[in-house]
Amino acid sequence: MKQLVTWLVICLFLSVGLWVGLFSLNKNKFESLEIKEAKVEATEEGWLVNMTIRNFGTMDSVISYVDLNGTKVIGDAELTNAYGLAIPVTREAEVWVKVTDRTYLRGTTAEIAIVTREENRYILLVVLGSEIWYTI
Repeated sequence: MKQLVTWLVICLFLSVGLWVGLFSLNKNKFESLEIKEAKVEATEEGWLVNMTIRNFGTMDSVISYVDLNGTKVIGDAELTNAYGLAIPVTREAEVWVKVTDRTYLRGTTAEIAIVTREENRYILLVVLGSEIWYTI
């Protein structure tokens, strides 16, 4: 009888420990960015796209790189300030991207994707030289 009680106590402690351990992992955290605003300005080098991004998720987001029409912009401080930028939960950040390719003329649509460390893509379509922009 004593052995049965011992086994029951051990099983009880193991099940409670496992149950508490599963809840402490907190798999309910998620990343969710929203591009709230975008402005396009003509510059001497080409175009400057300014974005206001807000983190609506439950975890901080870190931008890995910006993808401009399929071309990764990584680590070039002259082309974007987004590389490695951390956006805390419920906060906003200003992100800018320069489009220096001379083939992007007024009226050209550019697809700008903000890619995070979680491999999520937040896509913005802008028409250069206008105030038209869309998020996907």
